[in-house]
Amino acid sequence: MQFRGFSRRDNSRQKSGRADEDRRAGTASASGRAGEGQARRSYETRGKVAETARGDGGYRRQESAPSAREAAGRTREQQPDNIRRMPGKKKHASIAEKLHIPFLDTINVSLLLNLLIILGFGLLMVYSSSSYVAARDYQGDQRHFFDKQLRWDLIGLAGMILATVIPYQIWKKLCNAFYLVALGAMLLVIPWGIESHEATRWVAIPGTGIQFQPSEIAKVAVIMFVAYTINRLGKDFNSIKGALRVAVPILPLLAEILGLTSHLSSTLIVAGITFFMMFIASRNYAAYLGAAACGVLAACGITAYVVQNYASRTAIEEGNYRFGRIVAWLYPELSTDDAAHQTLNSLYAIGNGGFLGKGLGQSVQKISALPEPHNDFIFAIICEELGIVGAIALMMLYALLILQMYRVAKQTSDRFGFLIVVGVMSHIAIQMILHIAVNTASMPNTGVSLPFVSYGGSSAVLLLAEMGLVLSVHRQSVLRGEAEV
Repeated sequence: MQFRGFSRRDNSRQKSGRADEDRRAGTASASGRAGEGQARRSYETRGKVAETARGDGGYRRQESAPSAREAAGRTREQQPDNIRRMPGKKKHASIAEKLHIPFLDTINVSLLLNLLIILGFGLLMVYSSSSYVAARDYQGDQRHFFDKQLRWDLIGLAGMILATVIPYQIWKKLCNAFYLVALGAMLLVIPWGIESHEATRWVAIPGTGIQFQPSEIAKVAVIMFVAYTINRLGKDFNSIKGALRVAVPILPLLAEILGLTSHLSSTLIVAGITFFMMFIASRNYAAYLGAAACGVLAACGITAYVVQNYASRTAIEEGNYRFGRIVAWLYPELSTDDAAHQTLNSLYAIGNGGFLGKGLGQSVQKISALPEPHNDFIFAIICEELGIVGAIALMMLYALLILQMYRVAKQTSDRFGFLIVVGVMSHIAIQMILHIAVNTASMPNTGVSLPFVSYGGSSAVLLLAEMGLVLSVHRQSVLRGEAEV
């Protein structure tokens, strides 16, 4: 009995000891499971954040994304603690962050700097190519054309800043009106046109001293009108009827430019802008490629007809103005026309420059040989003074500018803004190609300026206004959180 009692007490003690051990083990296991769950949740959180990592190596918070303005103005010190950088992928501060200028936080600074470099180079070449002509025609004032171009560039930069600040969506309601203004401006050459080089391309408003080239207004108007019309049509644009609703209204403007001003290059540029914007916006690429092939064949047919019927001095003298330009391009030795004279001297200038050029300001062809050394043939002067190296460097700057605009167009989700950037990009690319082609005798002399480099007030102001629209598209994309600075 005594042994049994001892056994019961001993058993109760053992049971209570086991219960205490079970309670301690349960507490430990629960805390362990809680720790494992917390670790698992932390690991999953890091995994989710890692999945939202940007391509630049930074992370953004998944739960509550900051607004676009907060994201644009956030500095590195203000970023949340849970944001971590990927090892080995350090994000470099942008130019806007380094300069600490609030306005630049939403501006494509690299595009702006590239544009300013081209503008500065253009001012330098305008002075170098026009100094002799200015000293000869303006009582020794070698800076005459340089000072005027500097004023126009400053006015254009002011307009560009204004166009950048104003949201580009505001211009949607004014696109049709702007196009009608361009049509009306072309008609002003009838009463107030100024004739030069057998063509009337400038308008001088009496009593104001204001002169402008209405074809430059037409280029901007076409970009805005085509972008607005394609955006308004939406999916209907892909049909034949939709394409005609975009292309047919452009025909009167093309007829005015070619018929009233005899400006073939502006006609080609306006038609090229329209075609390229429609081609990019459409899904039916084959139809547009076929239309482009038909245009090339038509140009070849016209050239063959001119060669067959006007390839002689007598035929050139009796032929019309346009055919004379084509023959002067193909057979400059047979023609006494100014176009042949300009083509030959342009080639002489390019050949004299060689690889490294004769030196800045040392051009020989600008001295009474080329009639427009600071405008239509400024690329030839660049080749003569800076050589092929300088010409290639300038073309690389243009290529970089077009690439930067392509990135702006790619980042925006708004179709209207996308088409505006595509139009400006095609305008600059087509005009640059035509200018270089004329200077190198790759096509007939049509009289076209080099964007941002050649002398000209109307062209400079309106081209810079177009660049302001591009910067506005990028700025609105940044504010919507679609693009980065």
